Amino acid sequence: MLDVLIVGQGLAGSTLGYYLSQTSAKFAIIDNRHRFSSSKIAGGIVDPLSGKRLTLSWKAELLIPFAKQFYESLETVFCRRLITRKNVIRFIRDPITEALWPKRRDDPDFHRYIVGSTGIMPGFRLPLEGIETTSSFSILSESLLTAFTDYFSNRHLLISDQFSFSDFREETDHIEWRDIRARRVIFCEGSQIIHNPFFDNIRFRHAKGEVWTIKNTTLPQTHIFCRDHILLPIGDGAFKYGSTYDWDTADWAPSRTGYEKLHASLDEWIPPSTLLVQEAGVRPISRDNHPIVGFHKHRPKIGVLNGFGSKGFMVAPYYARQLCQHLLCSHPIDKDVNLNRFIL
Repeated sequence: MLDVLIVGQGLAGSTLGYYLSQTSAKFAIIDNRHRFSSSKIAGGIVDPLSGKRLTLSWKAELLIPFAKQFYESLETVFCRRLITRKNVIRFIRDPITEALWPKRRDDPDFHRYIVGSTGIMPGFRLPLEGIETTSSFSILSESLLTAFTDYFSNRHLLISDQFSFSDFREETDHIEWRDIRARRVIFCEGSQIIHNPFFDNIRFRHAKGEVWTIKNTTLPQTHIFCRDHILLPIGDGAFKYGSTYDWDTADWAPSRTGYEKLHASLDEWIPPSTLLVQEAGVRPISRDNHPIVGFHKHRPKIGVLNGFGSKGFMVAPYYARQLCQHLLCSHPIDKDVNLNRFIL
């Protein structure tokens, strides 16, 4: 019998599975080849600042160093580059940003992250001035998930199949899925949690995001740039551009609306570029914008690791380890992420 069955091998399931693989726990992962994983198209940006108001990301001082160390260790394990270290330049594009910049610059909580003003940046259609911030990096998300897939496959821990609740049974002291028996199951399904009957009382906000990959050899590759959307260099003159936010939809298809939003935004400040591909994913976001971690207090064999929103690459390593420690050693789960804050 397995100790745990993990459903989903996106970022959440992969990080949890990796931590379990460093222990004596017996586990397996079921995944449908990332069919509904937003992780695979994500820019994988880890950034201490957030949003138009230049606020500090939630628990940045704790989560960013932990995530950085985690991904650096994986580069050694997987023998491949996963991290791209670049500062972020946020262009001053409206009076709100212009008014906030002196306040953030003079705030001691922000000193470690702010480099200073950039002056006008060359290479763009508009005479753009920006604010440069540090301690940011991005993860090569597709390369990371491919490495995880190979890692689990080589150890015979990955089952390539579509999980179905019609084949699932909850017994007194274990769960069963087809011919697999495990003491517990942990759902790491991303946006597919809306179809999970064990968590149907948790109201998620779903944010569909659409992303372009473009080619432009004249743009600078020195930084991550942020205006209406993020322009992320990914090498060889290619960039990811996005993402849009379309609330309360779980539709995974790239749309004409998404195309028009990205085209109009990009056309304002970026020279003519070649569109290589348009992709879409759906981010699951909890009501309080915090992750959802732990086991159901009324059904203790049923667990979850979800709700990372757009901060998954920053948040997932820390809370995957915390859930692993809880599973094996009964270490407590932080109250502000515990699943049972939503369970009556």
